[in-house]
Amino acid sequence: MLENLGPPAWSSSKNGSHHQVLQEYASKRFTDLSAGEQRIVLLMRALVGQPPVVLLDEVWSGMTGGMVKAARQYPRGRLGCEQVVVVITHWEDEVPWSVAEGLKRFRLQGGKGQVVV
Repeated sequence: MLENLGPPAWSSSKNGSHHQVLQEYASKRFTDLSAGEQRIVLLMRALVGQPPVVLLDEVWSGMTGGMVKAARQYPRGRLGCEQVVVVITHWEDEVPWSVAEGLKRFRLQGGKGQVVV
């Protein structure tokens, strides 16, 4: 999980070796991480056990552009076909899948839910 969502996946910094960067990141206390780094850790925690249902509620908030890119790429190629991901967002372009890839859209409007075609 650290290899795919840790600093080497979203940082362009070349300070230290790949292994050293991961070790430093992994050894930090959660409270010492930036808001974006905390969000990445929470995403890792949500995905690591390969749960059948994953809820991603405003998951990209607080992340840098590199973090968002890594966080969007990971579920696209790593989640199993038996897993369902629910992305809760105000912005449709934040969803990492397309309709052609099986995306189903559901919108809440005026207190009522509706399937969006």
